Amino acid sequence: VPRVLWPALRLLCDLLLADDRDKIFPTGDEGVLELGSGVGLCGLLCGHLTRGPVVLTDGDEGSVGVLRRNVELNFPHRDNVLVRKLPWGDEAALQEVFKDVSRVDVLVGADLIYEPAALPALLRTVRACLATTAARRFLLTFVQRSMVGVDDVRQVAETLNVVCDVRELVPPPATTPDDASSSSSGGEGDSSSALPAVSINQLARLFVFSLPTT
Repeated sequence: VPRVLWPALRLLCDLLLADDRDKIFPTGDEGVLELGSGVGLCGLLCGHLTRGPVVLTDGDEGSVGVLRRNVELNFPHRDNVLVRKLPWGDEAALQEVFKDVSRVDVLVGADLIYEPAALPALLRTVRACLATTAARRFLLTFVQRSMVGVDDVRQVAETLNVVCDVRELVPPPATTPDDASSSSSGGEGDSSSALPAVSINQLARLFVFSLPTT
């Protein structure tokens, strides 16, 4: 659903804006690749946190169109915030992305784990990115909203020889209607402009994927 802001997206934005964000963007020139960007909120935020190239990707054509429009609105005078179509598991499409970006130091995604059948393709793409770029880990925020759970992710990661570290996240406080209206960019009452809250009963996790060390 390309116009929905899922709760895990808020967690990723909070993580990138945390006090230790200098560990993710130590120089301010890092290149960023976001997988499954959706509406692009996280990638757009990264565009404000680094001067380096930022590539927002999605495998859905409708989402790609939304991403292009949002990048045009937010970075009209910057030519290194890019949008590319990238279906997971498509090696040729991934190589085309690499041709368009000078470097990738930060690899991120949010709310990408909800379809069991898509997990192997997602992690194959993650593995290829980690093996090819300067990024040493893939940060993925997760709020369980389907039958796919932590153990499922670990099992697929082990099969593909990808290290999977799981960390518990504390859900942020709920966004009130007043908060949403004050932070809205004037989207004519579009309720999707408000970042959704994460229920304390939901499983909120940060997955940190990396390649095995030899």
